[in-house]
Amino acid sequence: MIAIIDYGMENLFSIYNGLKKVYDNPTLITVDNITDVRATKGVIVPDMGAFDDGIRNLEPFSEALIDVVESGVPVLGICIGMQVLFDASEEGNEKGWGLIHGDVVRLSANVRVPHMGWNNLHLQRHSELLDGITDADYFYFVHSYYCVPRDDDAKPFVLGKFSESDILNETI
Repeated sequence: MIAIIDYGMENLFSIYNGLKKVYDNPTLITVDNITDVRATKGVIVPDMGAFDDGIRNLEPFSEALIDVVESGVPVLGICIGMQVLFDASEEGNEKGWGLIHGDVVRLSANVRVPHMGWNNLHLQRHSELLDGITDADYFYFVHSYYCVPRDDDAKPFVLGKFSESDILNETI
């Protein structure tokens, strides 16, 4: 089972429908069935919203999600879903979960914000998440912030880079 966390502020159904095309049985995880997340093969924490709202809305899920991350189950955090894994974000005042030491910072002044457009991803290492992807492939970006891992312990999580942005490993 691949789980998608439904915390009330995400682009849930485009992720669900996309996953359903490539995977037979995605499961929506709500506060009512949060314990099911511990039996998953992978977890997606979707996007949308601001950091402080995201961290507050994810609070009922935090203990189970942190357990899943620490157990080694692959977790794909998209936007806020990735930001909460870090210590803090310039987008808000709440603290992140600190599973990856580092901060989420606003793109520099010389970058148009929000950054929107097609760009190459420069792969840093191999991962099943990006199997079949090369440096020549394009991805669509819409973001105003990027993650800055603080120490070498976070380096194994970095799969690829675009400009100042890091895409993190699915095993976070």
